[in-house]
Amino acid sequence: MNIETIQTFLGWNLVIHTGMLLFILLMLTLARSFMIKMHQSMFALSKEQLLRVYFNFIAAYKILVIIWVLVPYVVIRFLL
Repeated sequence: MNIETIQTFLGWNLVIHTGMLLFILLMLTLARSFMIKMHQSMFALSKEQLLRVYFNFIAAYKILVIIWVLVPYVVIRFLL
């Protein structure tokens, strides 16, 4: 496996994860009431608790994508 293959993999990985993040944000923006009702029936949490869980999930997901995908991609792309 060479550097170009790793760079291509990380680039597509970044595209996929960014798309997933945008989809999650779109669903929480446009279908918030549906998502809250669905998750309340599954987990028995209040609306405030679910909103906090959504926020924590999105924050953790962004941080993980930045650390494990974006930073290595930028290092390989621009420094090597």
